[in-house]
Amino acid sequence: MADAELSQAEADALLRMEKHRLGDDAVPFPAPGENITIELRSTDNREKFLLDLWRSGTIQSKVRFQIRARQTVVLARLDLSETPHRNPGGEKITSPHLHLYREGDDDRQAIPAPTDRFTALDNVNKTLADFMNYCNIIEPPQIQLGLPE
Repeated sequence: MADAELSQAEADALLRMEKHRLGDDAVPFPAPGENITIELRSTDNREKFLLDLWRSGTIQSKVRFQIRARQTVVLARLDLSETPHRNPGGEKITSPHLHLYREGDDDRQAIPAPTDRFTALDNVNKTLADFMNYCNIIEPPQIQLGLPE
């Protein structure tokens, strides 16, 4: 469980909240086996968010994007890989899949990535842009992508 339990209404409001980058410096996309965390702020600077980008060291197409609030609470995580996810009830979810915060269950449940929101799941660069849009990052960080399309 996350260190800071949120109500579902709080988590939904945090996910919908507009998020902005803190600086103009470009950040390189993680190299294989690395992850980076980028700090974001709400419009009124009262809430801090963390955008995590992770890349597998062995499988180039295995990538994870997630947005956190209150340091530890994962609001949304998109897993791009060939590995399916098994929800706590035993249901198997194919990849790519999306984890969303659920009160009392944190981010353990996944759903298939909605193709109306993630329109080119075979293109990591476009999918990252779609994920930032999904998380309402209206002033996204500058990320030097350069990944194969």
